[in-house]
Amino acid sequence: MTEAPTVIRVSSLPSYADCTRRDAARAWRSEVEKAGYTLRQTGRSIGAAIGSGTHAALEYAFRAKLDGDEIAMSDFSDRAEAPIKEAIAEGIIWDDTSRNEADAVRQCIKQARSIWGEYGDRIEPEAIEERVEASLGDGFLLRGHIDVRGRIVGDARLVGSGVIDYKTGTVQRANAFQYGGYSLTAKANGITVNWAAEIYTKRVGVTKPQPDPVLAPYACKEAERGAWEVIQRIKSDLTTFRASGEPWAFLPNPNSMNCSDKYCPAWGTKFCKAHKGEIE
Repeated sequence: MTEAPTVIRVSSLPSYADCTRRDAARAWRSEVEKAGYTLRQTGRSIGAAIGSGTHAALEYAFRAKLDGDEIAMSDFSDRAEAPIKEAIAEGIIWDDTSRNEADAVRQCIKQARSIWGEYGDRIEPEAIEERVEASLGDGFLLRGHIDVRGRIVGDARLVGSGVIDYKTGTVQRANAFQYGGYSLTAKANGITVNWAAEIYTKRVGVTKPQPDPVLAPYACKEAERGAWEVIQRIKSDLTTFRASGEPWAFLPNPNSMNCSDKYCPAWGTKFCKAHKGEIE
């Protein structure tokens, strides 16, 4: 029987570059545990849940636009709310910006509406939530889902068709490696990608006005190179770990903002004691 390929998710490329050990504990948890390490269970952050709700509402709206269907704002709001309720039921990590379910739902709908209001007419979608994958050799597969592939009207920098990704959160981060991964995978399937663009909307408290979304364009060449280099390190690191079972096959980053018991399943376990304050 042929072994299933090891899947590298395109969306994981930026986080792998931040801390390879934390991301390994998430992405290949079963392998790490089979090697004899016990990992912690961590809840999902409310910011991630709100991001999922924002994506769900926008997927509904742009898919309806692509199909030529009417958009019902009640359905738009319901799509935004559902992932939040599901995440809360499974266990959530709240923060000072989003303190309860009612606030989270309101924030999510505001975020989705801000992007739809600014880009609903400007984005001409060609594909929505398009699954793309490509063989990386050595039993590895790169896989991702592109939020929107299409054109953005009214921006002279973005000529032709490209990859469009929504991002939310209290801080806008650098995600070039993710967009390079989408571009590489799309091109491997004969899909034309001329650029990548991130549309970011900030998560703010419910009493504050929703900031306008920010468009951040990325050149494919540099993003693709970065994605390719991270991919090669993932393949090398995981291959080394499979042979040795040694945690140091994955370089930790104790300086990461997410190095904490809240966000890392490896934190404080035998798989990772590299964080500050750990004395045996």
